[in-house]
Amino acid sequence: MSDDVSLFDSNGELRLWADSAGWNGYRLTDGEFYEVNVRHDAEEPLTKRQVDAEYVQEAIAEHIRDPHAGEAGEWVRGATPP
Repeated sequence: MSDDVSLFDSNGELRLWADSAGWNGYRLTDGEFYEVNVRHDAEEPLTKRQVDAEYVQEAIAEHIRDPHAGEAGEWVRGATPP
């Protein structure tokens, strides 16, 4: 068993929130992190902004701590920290 624990899936995506229109979260591409907002019916993200690892860590922590965040969509089960 590998000791490598990643919240990102095999496509390099960490989907924090999803609804019928799309999802938002983070993509890891070629070692770089991007904050993205993706529509299910679009090829490219609506927004894509490069961020650093510390930004991703803090954003995940804020989502976990936010008691009202569930109102924005559905918490993606695979994004639950180990």
